Amino acid sequence: GGGDKSVFESEVVLENLSYCQLLNETICHVSQDASKDDENDIFVVVYNSLALNRREVVAIPVSRDAEYNVDVLVTATEESEALDWKPVSSVLIPTTNYADIASAAEYALYFNASVLPPVGAAVFRIKIVKTEQKRSTLETSATRKDYYGINYLKVSPRPVAAVNNIEEYDEGTFIVSNGVLEIFFDKSTGVARQLSNPQVGGQRL
Repeated sequence: GGGDKSVFESEVVLENLSYCQLLNETICHVSQDASKDDENDIFVVVYNSLALNRREVVAIPVSRDAEYNVDVLVTATEESEALDWKPVSSVLIPTTNYADIASAAEYALYFNASVLPPVGAAVFRIKIVKTEQKRSTLETSATRKDYYGINYLKVSPRPVAAVNNIEEYDEGTFIVSNGVLEIFFDKSTGVARQLSNPQVGGQRL
């Protein structure tokens, strides 16, 4: 809900913020732990280091398949400095975790961060819809419309048959290839070990 205090007078302060260093591996212990309990709200501060307005899609790792509501903190009106929460579009997508990283989240919550000011930040709140309030996902139509009129396709896990360019190289390595380049990844860390060109006999690049 909204508040009646101005941006400058507000006494609400986010403390003990943590920076998620392993988002590229779908790991963020704060959001993963918090999403296990319906009672927890997750607050995300997204910083824009560029000197112009920025629109991004942000992915936050979460631990379970649930219904999440995402809001951004904004001023209630152009004439007022009172704060209020405004809904933003979001979608939950299962992760693939090709590297079999044990601590990686099973799901990632994607939401639109379209209000990032130049060299500034925006605060987002993720709320889990409690079980008794949750709408049945089986009744969701093939597309759903968010508050800004953006249509999302209903998400389903990628079929295994479509993943035909990933193969195991040895016990600790797998290869991702598009026929032009091959990238060798460490299974345990997800780190790229080697880049080669299969068209010239696997020459290293």
